Amino acid sequence: MSPRISVPSAKAERTGGPAVESTGPDATLAGDTADGHVDVAAPAPYSRARDLLVAAAVAGLGALTLVGSRGLPGRAGDGSLGPDWWPTVLGVCLLLTAAGIAAAGLLRRTVPDDESVTRHGLLQLGGLIALVLGYGIAWHQLHFVPVTFAFVAAVTAVLGSRGVRALVVFPAIIVGLSYGIFGLLLRVPL
Repeated sequence: MSPRISVPSAKAERTGGPAVESTGPDATLAGDTADGHVDVAAPAPYSRARDLLVAAAVAGLGALTLVGSRGLPGRAGDGSLGPDWWPTVLGVCLLLTAAGIAAAGLLRRTVPDDESVTRHGLLQLGGLIALVLGYGIAWHQLHFVPVTFAFVAAVTAVLGSRGVRALVVFPAIIVGLSYGIFGLLLRVPL
């Protein structure tokens, strides 16, 4: 529910009483000023420029990933995948995603109300970006297991989960599976 600012209506001024907010089934919709209130959390209007800006940011990230993967050594010639394979696939996928976002932004005419950008959503996005950057930095200094456990627990908390199962058991399972598959079975140096 959005916060509302009370603005005295003409009827309230005539009777000398305060404006009363209707909360029953006949209440007006958010954003309607007929009841004497102004909705301060009205959703931002749809903008193609915003979609194209997001697509450009994703494409830039994909291009940086592709450029960075070119600095890695290629495969050895024995048919195995080299260290540059995954970053190249990731960069191509990011470029394809950017093309999809741009196409959807150009072809879409309206946005449903539940897709509006909120302050809470932007704070969550900023927190997730900071966590990913911190994870990448911390992984070089510390061992995979504690850093990944803290990262998964923090991401889970930022996304709104609470409780022992969400913040302790779930990260422990994710770390155990990741370390078991990559560290023990595939012998990837973590």
